[in-house]
Amino acid sequence: MNTRRDNAFTIVFLILALAVGFSATSLAKQSPDNNLTKIDAFHPPAPSDALISLYKEWHYFTLSSKESGVMFSSIFVVEGDIWNSAKSYALKIDNHLVDSNGDLTTEIFPINQASFSSHNPDFRLGKNSISYDGHVYSIYSESADGKTVFEATWKPRVHPEAPISLPMGGSGDQPHFMNWLVTAAEMEVDGSLIVGKGTEHEKIVHFKRARGYHDHNWGRWDWASDFGWDWGQAISQRSDGCKLKLGEFRRKCSEKNRYALALLNMTNANDTESNTAVIKIWNNGKRLVSFVDSQVSISHKMMLAKDIPDYSIPEVNYIRAISGRDHVNIMFRTKNYFPIFLPIDKGYRIIWELKGTFEVTGYLKGKPVYFVTDGSMEFLGAPLILGGLH
Repeated sequence: MNTRRDNAFTIVFLILALAVGFSATSLAKQSPDNNLTKIDAFHPPAPSDALISLYKEWHYFTLSSKESGVMFSSIFVVEGDIWNSAKSYALKIDNHLVDSNGDLTTEIFPINQASFSSHNPDFRLGKNSISYDGHVYSIYSESADGKTVFEATWKPRVHPEAPISLPMGGSGDQPHFMNWLVTAAEMEVDGSLIVGKGTEHEKIVHFKRARGYHDHNWGRWDWASDFGWDWGQAISQRSDGCKLKLGEFRRKCSEKNRYALALLNMTNANDTESNTAVIKIWNNGKRLVSFVDSQVSISHKMMLAKDIPDYSIPEVNYIRAISGRDHVNIMFRTKNYFPIFLPIDKGYRIIWELKGTFEVTGYLKGKPVYFVTDGSMEFLGAPLILGGLH
């Protein structure tokens, strides 16, 4: 299935209706030895798993290139009882912005067209693929109609974080849970995006050293349970100081104060209570600080979503974190959004993929911090009841 979206809105998901200048040498030296082959592998359930019908695993990649004017995200998904083709499926969702023109594509695959394992991060889905050779990821993604084609290599610039286990409802001896792994909070991405391929509007965008991010979650949960979330990531834009090295026809470049951040705030479904919160910030490839739970507060200025009466999503996210002398204020302004519809009983849950601008100010490890950059957030809010959708 292929669903396209211009500007603000498109219904993506009948889905689940089916489902129940660095040189190559210097860059290599900076590549973390992080054993991602094992850490970022899949977690397929055993046939005897009591919660197998609730199994979910999502690999998320996103990039931004100011120079090329492109933002791109790709999500590879497996859900359900993978041993029963009638009760499981695989899914790929891509969205992009090129010079502020937005588009989203989604495609569902029978589970027998998906190839993945517990031994590595590799994932094949029809013509689409993720592969990892121990140093870089290679991703190829093509829309069902062949008009959108993405191909790139992704090189981690920081070490992976330990997975965080999050309660997701359930009861008794069968609690629901999600594991959230920040695989690489900063990646360097080289590749290309073709939109409108084969049409008179075909456009090819090349990017080099784009800012990329990758995370991965898996577990057992029900989309109808009482939870919601705010998720976000951003990487400050490149600011190189380059000097001509005497006697050589090349420049020696160094990056100063390159920041990356990742945040997750798990709430109840109505977004009135925060259950678990974390903000992690990196500087020049090293984790600088983490804020957790009561150290973090998030509030929203809401706006109405187009085409959905009385349904609100964040226009501005206000995020504050304090721990001792370390503190940051983060403001995210939504510029574009893409809805992913998840059918539940009597309605939908919607993951809102938000694209916009981060402004970060603060004081960390004895130094002032300030940067403005583009980035991504997600908002999973209250259920949408069918009667409210016209």
